[in-house]
Amino acid sequence: MIDVTTTFVAKGCQRRRPHVVACSRRIATFAFASAGDICTAHLQEEDSQYSIVNTTAAHESPITCLKFAKWVDEPDGYERVDYIIVGSADGSFTVWIVTHNEAQIIECALFSKLEGKAGGAITYCAGAVHPENTTSSSIFLTSAYSVPDGTLHVRSRSLENYFEPNESEAQISFAPDFALCFDFHLISPGTLIIAVGCSNFTVEIVSVNISEKALMRVLTLHGHTDWISSIAIKEHEGDALLASAGQDNLIRLWRFSANKQSVAEGDAYESHGAPESEVTLRPQIINLQSGDGCAVEVSVRLEAVLGGHDAWVHSLQWHSIRNQLLSVSSDKCLILWEPSEMGGGVWLEKVRVGDVGGQAVGYYGGCYSPAGTMIIAHSYFGGFYAWSCKQECSDDNGFWEPRPLFGGHSMAVCDLCWDPSGSYLLSCSLDQTTRCFAPCATTHSYAEIARPQVHGYDLACIASVSTSCFVSGAEEKILRAFRAPKTFARSLANISACEYEQLFPDTVMLAEQGASVPALGLSNKEIGEDPGLVFGLGGTADELASLVAYPVVLEELPTEDHLMQNTLWPEIHKLYGHGFEVFSVAVNHTGAVIATACRASQRAHASIMLWDTDRWERHAELLHHQLTVTQLEFSPDDSMLLSVSRDRTFALFSQLVEGPFNWKLIGTSPESGNVHSRIIWSCSWSADNKYFATGARDRKLAIWSVSRHSEEVKFAMESKRFASVTAVAFCALILNGCYVLAIGLEDGRIEIVSWDPADIELSVLICLNRSLAHSQTVRRLRFRPVIGEWSPKGGNAKRVCELASAGNDNAVKVHRLHFT
Repeated sequence: MIDVTTTFVAKGCQRRRPHVVACSRRIATFAFASAGDICTAHLQEEDSQYSIVNTTAAHESPITCLKFAKWVDEPDGYERVDYIIVGSADGSFTVWIVTHNEAQIIECALFSKLEGKAGGAITYCAGAVHPENTTSSSIFLTSAYSVPDGTLHVRSRSLENYFEPNESEAQISFAPDFALCFDFHLISPGTLIIAVGCSNFTVEIVSVNISEKALMRVLTLHGHTDWISSIAIKEHEGDALLASAGQDNLIRLWRFSANKQSVAEGDAYESHGAPESEVTLRPQIINLQSGDGCAVEVSVRLEAVLGGHDAWVHSLQWHSIRNQLLSVSSDKCLILWEPSEMGGGVWLEKVRVGDVGGQAVGYYGGCYSPAGTMIIAHSYFGGFYAWSCKQECSDDNGFWEPRPLFGGHSMAVCDLCWDPSGSYLLSCSLDQTTRCFAPCATTHSYAEIARPQVHGYDLACIASVSTSCFVSGAEEKILRAFRAPKTFARSLANISACEYEQLFPDTVMLAEQGASVPALGLSNKEIGEDPGLVFGLGGTADELASLVAYPVVLEELPTEDHLMQNTLWPEIHKLYGHGFEVFSVAVNHTGAVIATACRASQRAHASIMLWDTDRWERHAELLHHQLTVTQLEFSPDDSMLLSVSRDRTFALFSQLVEGPFNWKLIGTSPESGNVHSRIIWSCSWSADNKYFATGARDRKLAIWSVSRHSEEVKFAMESKRFASVTAVAFCALILNGCYVLAIGLEDGRIEIVSWDPADIELSVLICLNRSLAHSQTVRRLRFRPVIGEWSPKGGNAKRVCELASAGNDNAVKVHRLHFT
């Protein structure tokens, strides 16, 4: 028997997209989009550290918009339920039920789905939960989405009739303009409106009558001078406050005041006020038809114009309790706005937080925490930032301070590796970063503690040489070696509660200082004693604090801005020799030999190069393959080197007694009757050096037996899986003579199987689905080199293993396997 628990998930937010984070006050849940997944996290204010607790494979294409539904009523029976409205790049539109039960488990279940009929990527989506009308007790979820042809689609469905998915739908066109953003509001019972921000710089007010499948424009608000990117509506003292913002850097507030009165039926939907295209301060009057047949007169007037940002305003959100507005901008600032105590429609900047200098490149979205005492933002690169108020926000002396939050890669994760001691995990990604994850002893969780490399090329492979050194390869012809600084070593010891001397017994192998990257460079340069002179600029460290790295020993988890700028490792060597982009790398278990390979379309370029880690020189080349070598792995005793290739063959090299760089080919794929007919993606050795496994695009997993002394490789068995095998890893545990393997598939699933050499079939112990494992292709699987829990105080349980996985869904996950 086996129990599998996902103990750690690292994922970054969608890059360069607003409207992909949301927070539900009803169920104290934070949600964000990453690739095609909905990721959820606890946001309990009493927690000292937050972590991602669940990922749901929602869409095959990247999610373009994600919003929690707005609840305009509080019906009984829905206390622990909320709804997420999601749109994707392939035009799919879904609604998900999110539950947060008393056991603090967050689950997402599909409620409604529209399969790719939108005619383009979903530009924006939102929803509202509201009563049908004043005379009915039925509760409806009305959702909407916009597409690039300028059409706004509105759908409505009763929450009571869950098993009768009859949805009414209506649509309205704003062509040739685009509907860029919108929000719902219930002006009065039964009177639902949508405020739509358009590319013609106007806000269109649309009346919704779902029962008659009718949408009608009733008012146009002018004033903005550029595209409108965000709209938020809040009820306040019986009125509605509409905030709109966009690329003119300004925020405009309109106040809607409703009065129900008896009017002739023909007067409904009539409006009067300013002529078209005219900006006015005078109130404008519209008449709307309510759900009970009466007419509602609504007065609309401009409340205020807020100017405080120096760049596009991407996101707006109202505080759930106070009359306070959060704005998020590309100028690296978040501002909290409140009305002046003097009244008169004057709004003032209450709080401003953000970055000065650094590499944030502005913020693309943000929201309040459920209690409103914390604000969260995400940046251009997909990183999360958070600020919490030490005192009540209503206190003028309230102090907002940055705090660490979850995060991860924002593009596909190509490779990962454990350090030899199993203390921390390294990963590299197409987002051009290398990240280091480790346990946090104080919060009993896991988090990113360093970002050793921020590169200018997409990273492809990584391998750990020792606890204090690793090498990585990117879409360039060289490999780079990095050495851990002493600040990292002491920070790891402090955060993970590890013994510093035990992890790093030889401190000579550590760099004295951290590193920084020159403005026009790609290499991490070690910082001298005077950080103010790193770039030869003169001046003091204080004057250049926003430009240069300033590494420090950490006592607690770092924030995103600290990770980006102050946790780099110095680059110690470059390895030149390959003619094309480096594709795979492996290091033997003693850390003395590095094997590398690059992209190749002919035999001369498909060589495997061997390097030493003492003088960092190339010593040998191994030739066999005709095309790109996709993966390399040394045997556990370092006596053999296995390679697999795009040419559909494997090669097995044996080390000769003459020295560590003398190898000969002792085995390869059979010339006739080759098991694999497509590219071989992955390989792995068993812990006893007797077997190795290969996985290929032809959906086959093959296991081979090896006898080094007789220099013989024999085919043992093959098994056809449900999808292409893209990653495979042997577990160090051998249970009752049976080997345990993890198999990563192209569709994102991970299978844990056992194999008895006496049998010809694999036994599937458990299969992790696309939500528990990955929603896209699994790129790499690595078992922790030490048996036991990945925790300073976890002990060395003999039947517990930790499996790290990386995938194209931007995720790094760690799964704990407990064999019973």
